[in-house]
Amino acid sequence: MPESAMDLLFDVTQSSTQWSVVYDMARQQVHVAMGCGYEGVHVMGAED
Repeated sequence: MPESAMDLLFDVTQSSTQWSVVYDMARQQVHVAMGCGYEGVHVMGAED
């Protein structure tokens, strides 16, 4: 699910995009892409 949500955010990215965030409530994780860096998404969890 987070991957498809991040794919959608990638599809609507604009030149002014600073970050994109997907919250995965089931896994208690946050997926963050800084700028337009969708190839290097950072994943942080509740245990981090």
